[in-house]
Amino acid sequence: MIDISCVKVGVRGSVISDVVEVAKLHSRRGGTNAGWFAIPREVFCFVDFLGSIAYNNIRQRREHGASTRKAVRFVKEFFPVPYRRYANLLIAIWRHGTVHHFTPFVYYATENNKKVVLEWSSNRSDAQHNREVNMRTSRKEGSDDVICLSINTCQLADDLLTALDKFVEKMEKNHSFKNGCLRRLRRSLEKRNCMSLEKASRVHRNEIRKQILLARDSAEGTMGTNGQVRWNHK
Repeated sequence: MIDISCVKVGVRGSVISDVVEVAKLHSRRGGTNAGWFAIPREVFCFVDFLGSIAYNNIRQRREHGASTRKAVRFVKEFFPVPYRRYANLLIAIWRHGTVHHFTPFVYYATENNKKVVLEWSSNRSDAQHNREVNMRTSRKEGSDDVICLSINTCQLADDLLTALDKFVEKMEKNHSFKNGCLRRLRRSLEKRNCMSLEKASRVHRNEIRKQILLARDSAEGTMGTNGQVRWNHK
């Protein structure tokens, strides 16, 4: 049954286990490539999902589920105040960059024929003085036109949890909003016809169909109702 507990318990539990606790683990253990990109990637994928169930599609935009517009709106409505003025930029840098190109994007804007460059910084320390750099900007030494927007992964993870709790609180207080969210959540969990995939070529859709049928025809075991698989040949 799909109800508010799916978000209040299920999604919240995942945010704690998969994001908040992992961010703190990276802070303690360190390592050369640990958490700087992975935590923001997880955070903004959650934001994508939560935005998709918080807001209706705009048909003229051909929206279907998650969208940049919804993710930005979710950040502006539910995240702490410091995130709001950079919400669009955060999605552009940290969601699109880390999901599609591994590293965050660096952007620039032109003004009077000069480039104003916006770089990023990711700090994973759980120490309070390092948490305080989150969502603050600084100029790069020697240049007024190279700016760095800093995030702290532990603070970012905690702020996602805060945003989720505010989202759940709104669902609990607003019956109409809750019903809309649950309707969109149910829709997101429905089985999908592989031949109706959006933004996919017919060749790609046909290959997915073939592989679904291949999986059926080459099944090597039977999964019981308890989730255990009885393999045909051990």
